[in-house]
Amino acid sequence: MKYVIESIDHPLSEVLGRLGIAESAPEGKVLSVVLTKAQVVVRISHNPDSLDAAHFSFMEKAFARFFCLPARIETVLSVTVHSEDERNEGEGAPTLEAESSEIEDPDSASVSVTAEDPSDVETVNERTPSSVTAAHVQLHTHTHLSAMDSILSVEALVERAAKSGQKAVGITDHEVIQAFPEFYERCQAHKIKPIFGMEGNVVDLTPILMNVEKRYPGTEIKFLQAGWETKPFCVIDFETTGLSALSDDIIEIGAVKVLEGKIVDSFQSFVKPNVPIRETITRLTGITEETVQEAPTLAHVLPKLRDFIGDEVIVGHNVNFDYQFYQQALQKTGEKVTHSVTLDTLALARSLLKMPSYTLDKVAKKLALREESGETLAFRHHRAIEDARVTGLILIELLQMAKKEKRFSFEDIQGLQTEIELNRLHGDSFTVFVQNKRGLKNLYRLVSMSHLEYLGKAPLIPKTRLSEHRTGLFLGTGSPSSELSKAYRMGKDRDELIEIARFYDFIEIMPADAYTDLEEGLNATILKEMYARFYEIGREIGLPALFTGNVHYLDPQDHKAWSVLKISDMAIRRRGQQFPPSLFDDVKLHYRTTEELLSCAEEMLGDAQKAQEVVIHNPAQLADQIEWIQPITRTLHPPIIEGAEEEIKTLTMNNMRAVYGNEPPEQITERVKRELDAIIGNGYAVLYLIAQKIVAQSLKDGYLVGSRGSVGSSLVAHLLEITEVNPMPPHLVCPYCHHCCFSEDPSITSGYDLPDSFCPQCGKKMRKHGQTIPFETFMGLKGNKVPDIDLNFSGEYQSKAHRFIEELFGAEHVFRAGTISTLAEKTAFGYVLRYEEATGVSLGEAEKERLAKSIAGVKRTTGQHPGGLMIVPKNYEVYDFTPVQHPANDRHTEIKTTHFDYNSIHEDLVKIDALGHDDPTFMRFIQDCTRVNPLTIPMDDRKVIDLFSGLRPLKIRKGQIPDVETGTLGVPEFGTSFVRGMLKETKPKSFADLVRISGLSHGTDVWLNNSRDLIINGKVALSEVIACRDDIMIDLIRRGLEPMQAFSIMERVRKGKGLSGEEEKLMKEKGVPEWFLESCRKIKYLFPKAHAVAYVSMGFRVAYFKLYHPLAFYSAFFTIKGWDFDLSVVLKGPEAVRESLLSTNGGKNGETKSRQKAEGERFVHEVALEMLLRGFGFLPVDIIRSHPYRFEIEGQSLRIPLNKVPGLGEKVALSIQQAREAKPFSSIEDVKKRTSVSNTVIDLLKQYNAFGDLSDSAQYALF
Repeated sequence: MKYVIESIDHPLSEVLGRLGIAESAPEGKVLSVVLTKAQVVVRISHNPDSLDAAHFSFMEKAFARFFCLPARIETVLSVTVHSEDERNEGEGAPTLEAESSEIEDPDSASVSVTAEDPSDVETVNERTPSSVTAAHVQLHTHTHLSAMDSILSVEALVERAAKSGQKAVGITDHEVIQAFPEFYERCQAHKIKPIFGMEGNVVDLTPILMNVEKRYPGTEIKFLQAGWETKPFCVIDFETTGLSALSDDIIEIGAVKVLEGKIVDSFQSFVKPNVPIRETITRLTGITEETVQEAPTLAHVLPKLRDFIGDEVIVGHNVNFDYQFYQQALQKTGEKVTHSVTLDTLALARSLLKMPSYTLDKVAKKLALREESGETLAFRHHRAIEDARVTGLILIELLQMAKKEKRFSFEDIQGLQTEIELNRLHGDSFTVFVQNKRGLKNLYRLVSMSHLEYLGKAPLIPKTRLSEHRTGLFLGTGSPSSELSKAYRMGKDRDELIEIARFYDFIEIMPADAYTDLEEGLNATILKEMYARFYEIGREIGLPALFTGNVHYLDPQDHKAWSVLKISDMAIRRRGQQFPPSLFDDVKLHYRTTEELLSCAEEMLGDAQKAQEVVIHNPAQLADQIEWIQPITRTLHPPIIEGAEEEIKTLTMNNMRAVYGNEPPEQITERVKRELDAIIGNGYAVLYLIAQKIVAQSLKDGYLVGSRGSVGSSLVAHLLEITEVNPMPPHLVCPYCHHCCFSEDPSITSGYDLPDSFCPQCGKKMRKHGQTIPFETFMGLKGNKVPDIDLNFSGEYQSKAHRFIEELFGAEHVFRAGTISTLAEKTAFGYVLRYEEATGVSLGEAEKERLAKSIAGVKRTTGQHPGGLMIVPKNYEVYDFTPVQHPANDRHTEIKTTHFDYNSIHEDLVKIDALGHDDPTFMRFIQDCTRVNPLTIPMDDRKVIDLFSGLRPLKIRKGQIPDVETGTLGVPEFGTSFVRGMLKETKPKSFADLVRISGLSHGTDVWLNNSRDLIINGKVALSEVIACRDDIMIDLIRRGLEPMQAFSIMERVRKGKGLSGEEEKLMKEKGVPEWFLESCRKIKYLFPKAHAVAYVSMGFRVAYFKLYHPLAFYSAFFTIKGWDFDLSVVLKGPEAVRESLLSTNGGKNGETKSRQKAEGERFVHEVALEMLLRGFGFLPVDIIRSHPYRFEIEGQSLRIPLNKVPGLGEKVALSIQQAREAKPFSSIEDVKKRTSVSNTVIDLLKQYNAFGDLSDSAQYALF
């Protein structure tokens, strides 16, 4: 029979009283009592500080007397969370205890004793360890955002947790928390509690001196204050079979004595080990089984070593490693274990030297150590006596350096540890979970400082900083590479292990085969023993043990793909090294079922009840103590500019009156009012004002700004000069008396296509406006969609625009928009090929494709949006929204990005896209050449329109330039062969036609197999097809659909969702033709019309200058876009250029070139041939006349710049310019002497006759 006594959150004293025990009980609560034939097990929840060993003894005796059976008390989770002040002051703290039931009033719960059949034991409280039906709460999982380490998607993880019946699930990606936003959304959808966590790296200062208190208890001050100059030191070094002092053996001992700056004695011996020497150790040390076959045993050698060491300070390079092996050796041989003071030369070197690496050989090289003969030191690294000797020499040099800094005592030496740069150290794994909102912000701070202040080979968190910011966080001991695990494997004693464990809130244990640190010599046997020890340590000090899965993939069959990812990544980082395909065969990191975990835990701990405690009960109680946290609010937090609403309104009204007069047309005022109501009413005025200020500053500095996206749909944006696009229907405005009239011709959709008109009131020529774009495409039908204002700045001006934004809001509130780069499928396939190469395994094509798909999507690195800036309001900190980091963890950049991908937080923070683009730079270049303001050119010039459909305006005949039949070479958006083909087939005759072509060319499945067929077959004209998303809404409203219906259909189609049956029915009822419906069904993406208008406007201006200011255009083109200019071809004349275009690869002399290089040369040479055919020429490179990088106008030609000479980069070109400006060149020899031009480039310059009349060397006349 088995009896279960249940008590839900009952005081311990009350339970004991009800059982007839009169003695008073200590403070605590009983969760359950399980009675079997053999024993009684009582599980309690308590504050660790309130119970001691005496209390446990009392309770066990009390329950044993009552039940007449042996009794055992088991503790379960009771996590203490300290406030920051309490952590700092070391005072006590309140205890947060998980409730054991959903019962609202715990006092109403009853205690019952029930006899049940042992085969069918079930308790009321399913979260108690005695329940076998409760699901394990999986806490330690790694998603695909653990860089190159996990193939588990967030979606798959949450879906499996939900199907497994879990009430919560946690994630613990390595060093990052970038999965939080998606993880939250997925958990919300599956109604499962998200537990936000991370596996981080904690780092602490390594003391230079250790064990002083243990060696000199009570008199340590005396030792520390003593001088070190006359003190003898014993330097030791061991070669071992592995890294664990517990399970590995010493195979060679080396030691030297150092006294008063000299090595005075040495000791060396091989040692016969009890375990085999691994191949990796032999490769490293050269020591084989044969080497130690006849060596003495450890028991024989150790007494001699102990006598040699005596009472001296033990020194080593990473001395803790050797010292722990020494201590374990004493234990293994039965020798008396005593403590010695140790001095670590690794820590001492870190405090005195600034180096990227502090390995023994590198420190020796840095100190330029020499033999007594004066020769450069030569030693065989990783041999004990040699390493000990070199460590002794390093000690001597470092102590001399310390002496120069007036460090004469051991206390002075210890004080040097504050000079150690923490980011040079190696971190230890730990696990952290967020308990509440405050904890989330603290984690954001910790992640930020690890990626900014303490970024080493990996992001690190100093233990002191972790203590400062641990409020609201639960800290766990972590994986097999944790501080506690390493201490155990190094043979640290019980007290040391307990001291380490007390820093944490819970003990973490894992299945013995769920490890990845293969190179540390770990195996299942070691881990089973270690975790069982950790469990007992946790019980001893009142820390709950949680069994976690260390999940990296979903199912066992996914192991192969994960193994491919790991091995291929290792192979890339260690070029040329081979790996066995079975490397990870013994590692199991799948999502285990509750039953699997219980089985693992029972095997490890030897007890089914303990297994249930660590697998089910303790993780569930931790989950209960964690609040529902929402990391992403999906509520916009715009930056604050006082008076933004009024300023926007005033600027808009003033500019409206400036254009349309004091009594603007009703169409204008109604549109302005509707937009302002939406902008101001939804809190977006500040976004418009930010854009207005940035654009105004750029224009003031002489750089045009191009708008992207749908911002041109807003008349307010136009009036604020954020965009030049006027979205109103076509209309004419008199610039003098402001008379305005709107076109009544529905066939005209662009104001630039209106016929010239003169004002009926004052007779002046009227200006043309309007592009027929609805406001709804920008901010939605209700005007509540967050406006996305993207701006194209000149690449030369972009950094100034960014600085302006930082000055506007403060650098601490402006961050680059972060991005996350993952393995694309093609790249993933390359990783599979690298796996084959590194393992010698041959995979079938189908298997390679399957594996590539399995690892595609895994995070590789991070980056930044090319121009996106995230703005944090001044009344918030960035840590209220996201951590921050350097892009790609680049320690050498000052750029800070959001840790979260900007797409996941764009609804919480405003993103300003201040992009760098060639077109504004192009315009500024031409304006400087011509002194013509691009904004003043006529946008209705018929000759410019004709350029888009033929070559006649350029006076070039068809066929003179291979495959070119339009005059748009070099014109943005219209110069590619694809768009030129569209121009050829559509023959545009108006600005509106160009807008439609731009929309068609940027959509997906809009032109090819769709509108193109309609136009070529004569079914529909260019002016009728669906070219931009706005066309759908405008056309459907014109046909009688309600605006809401038209808007909804537009939104579905533009996103590639096609049409619903109901929508098709409605459209047919309104007479929408079948071709229109079919076109909607095919479309995958539609371009916004405002964006198309902005592109066409810029392209039209460039075409204008190409036609009327040709040399300025060509100078700008070749300077800014002529990357692949080949002067050896161009200088031979138009026929040579034409021949290069006719060649199959676009290159010269039949050379094989990359496709990209060939296309680049073709792009440049087409424009070069066009220029030559128009009667202009190129002048050769001249060392005196050529600009470093600009194609400058000389008469009717362009002078080729210096940087177009192969091998002569811009830096060298600038050095030539500086030298010739300082003093004219006297000879070619003088050029070589005063510049950084190489001999190879000198020969090329001679070949192109770039030196003119300069002689090889200077000649001086005496008379």
